[in-house]
Amino acid sequence: MSVEDNKAILVRFWEEIFNKGDVSLIDDLVAVDYLNHDLVPGETPGSEGLKGFILYLRNAFPDIHFDIEQTVAEDDLVVSRWQSTATHRGEFMGIPPTGLSAVLNGMAIHRVENGKIVEAWNNWDALGLLTALGAIPQPGEGD
Repeated sequence: MSVEDNKAILVRFWEEIFNKGDVSLIDDLVAVDYLNHDLVPGETPGSEGLKGFILYLRNAFPDIHFDIEQTVAEDDLVVSRWQSTATHRGEFMGIPPTGLSAVLNGMAIHRVENGKIVEAWNNWDALGLLTALGAIPQPGEGD
């Protein structure tokens, strides 16, 4: 597959799976033995683990939306720099719903093989999210 084909797979991945919550597309776009090198607590490996994570994430943040700000691809790797917005409406990582909104930034590297995402490395501002949800005090609070 070409670099452009790989980028198109990631466009669908972000837009249809993460933004629209269509986990049925995971079977089309993600390998069964998908390896996420940065699982969040409670996430299990493989494409089934990704399905569970997406459902969990969208339950906690039903309006979550990822804006892909930049995509760079070379060979079988696609890098996406993103910003997401979301409102905390359900339990997330032990934090009960707060109704608070958050803006989160991150980057992901995905490896595509034979038309499917087989591997991922993710880097996102978890501290910023926990601070926005009030789970961690803002700098200067409580002084």
